[in-house]
Amino acid sequence: MTNEITNKRRKRAVGCTSLEDSLAAEVIISNVDLLTEILLHVPTKSLLTFKCVSKHWLSLISDPQFSCNHARRTKISLISGLYFNYKPWNFKELISVSPHSHSSLPTLAFLNGVGERSTPRIVDSCNGLRLCSKVYGRHFIVCNPTTQKYTTPAEPNSRSSRLSLHGFGACLAFDPLKSPHYKVVLVNCSSLFAGIRGSSYGIDIYSSESASWKHIRVSTSPGDSLTRRVFWNGAIHWMSDENIHFRFDVDAETLTGTPMPPYPKILSGGKYMYFGEYHGHLFLIQTRQCSPMGFRILEMDRDSCCWNVKYRGANEKDFEMILAIHGKYISYNLDCKTWKMLRDLQPGDFHESTGYNNAFQFIESLSPV
Repeated sequence: MTNEITNKRRKRAVGCTSLEDSLAAEVIISNVDLLTEILLHVPTKSLLTFKCVSKHWLSLISDPQFSCNHARRTKISLISGLYFNYKPWNFKELISVSPHSHSSLPTLAFLNGVGERSTPRIVDSCNGLRLCSKVYGRHFIVCNPTTQKYTTPAEPNSRSSRLSLHGFGACLAFDPLKSPHYKVVLVNCSSLFAGIRGSSYGIDIYSSESASWKHIRVSTSPGDSLTRRVFWNGAIHWMSDENIHFRFDVDAETLTGTPMPPYPKILSGGKYMYFGEYHGHLFLIQTRQCSPMGFRILEMDRDSCCWNVKYRGANEKDFEMILAIHGKYISYNLDCKTWKMLRDLQPGDFHESTGYNNAFQFIESLSPV
């Protein structure tokens, strides 16, 4: 009898709690500000699922202002993985590598029917968005792999843009913490514009805000580079073999070339293992040897005036490198000095030229295109 009474009380208590939870849920759902505040704390992948809850949730999560606020709330998103063009002569051969074994990265299959009948090629990636082009054409595609949305900017008309190679001169500039809009920047540093006193660069800029191209001509210190350009801290950066650091301010549309101090010594472009942005910092990884473990990590200061040695050999925390060695993709922890195999390609399924120029970050994002 005692047990029966206890069970009845337990059922009443559970029923009461369920009713209270139901009423609380209704209060939250009916309060748009409260619901929005809660959803801003939800991870990107879960938000994509939540779009199916109702039309109201779909409209709220799809709103550009919500995606902008979500990016500001998360501040710096973690990199979910990397994409590799591991056969440079065949852009259909695109693989993904994730440091998290449970993660699967989206493909570019949703772009197969876009534009020309050729395979989309990744040109650049920036804070969740990706810049692609068609191999046999000059048309660009800006897409968000997370939401699988894309747009196709019109083709620029300037003569200098026709001289730019997509993999060499194109860069995506996007900072969701400052604006929901992005820019595509084509930098042409052809020798046709080079002079004794300096180099003249033809630059084409596409703005998603105005949906139009703009052409400018700027001059700065002489120098050329095959190093991939990187968007960081409001500007596009690249290094020349003459140890000149170039910085193109995207908003001000100004280009400066600054000789780097003699220390730390910057090696030639062929010695670069990596030049790119990670978690809000600009890094340059160099090596003098063929061995992938003989490297030095440099970090650019926020004023873009010099490199600082961040790591030389060991005992560095918060660093994990993904190395591509003979078709094997390895994650190496610099602090613990441990490694794990992420992917192992069969002989003949990779090319030795696979490196950071053919690697592109993937960050989950709700940003519209």
